[in-house]
Amino acid sequence: MALENLKAVIEAGGMRLEDVVKTTVFLRDIGDFARFNAIYAEYFGGILPARETVQPARLPLDASIEISAICGK
Repeated sequence: MALENLKAVIEAGGMRLEDVVKTTVFLRDIGDFARFNAIYAEYFGGILPARETVQPARLPLDASIEISAICGK
């Protein structure tokens, strides 16, 4: 769901996932990294943007994941 939301926001701004140059991913449980990584690869395909993934102490609204992205053309 988080990646669908990210995609919708990016497309609303007139860009595509291919325009993402960097993401920051916050996972509530870093143990979910492998599962998230597989889903992430489905969305971004063969051209993966730079990424950092961290496990914060807590996310707003007790979310499981939060993603920020920087796009460029």
